[in-house]
Amino acid sequence: MGTGDQVFVSVNDDGAWVETDLFTEKDLFLLRLEEDLKVAAGKQLANDAKGPILFLKGDKSTDWGKVKTVMEWVTSSNVQMQDIALVVDLPENT
Repeated sequence: MGTGDQVFVSVNDDGAWVETDLFTEKDLFLLRLEEDLKVAAGKQLANDAKGPILFLKGDKSTDWGKVKTVMEWVTSSNVQMQDIALVVDLPENT
C-alpha cells in the first residue's frame, strides 16, 4: 500500500484527530473522515487495491471509553472503507 490510501485517526483526551485536525463532534468528524476516505479510495482504485483502511489509534493515557466512542461513530456511519484497524501502544517491557 502506498501513502495516501490509508486514513489515520487518533484519539486523546481532547477528542478525535484526523491528521492534524481536532474534532469533538460526531457529525463534523464523520464529514471529514468521509472526505479523506474518498480520496484514499480513489488512490486505492488506481493501484487495484480493495479499498481504504482506517487506522484508529488511542493515545496511551487516553480513557478507552473515548476510543470506543469514536469507533462507534465510525461503525454507525455509512463511511466506505475496506477495514478498520486498531493501533495499540503497548507499554514498554511487556
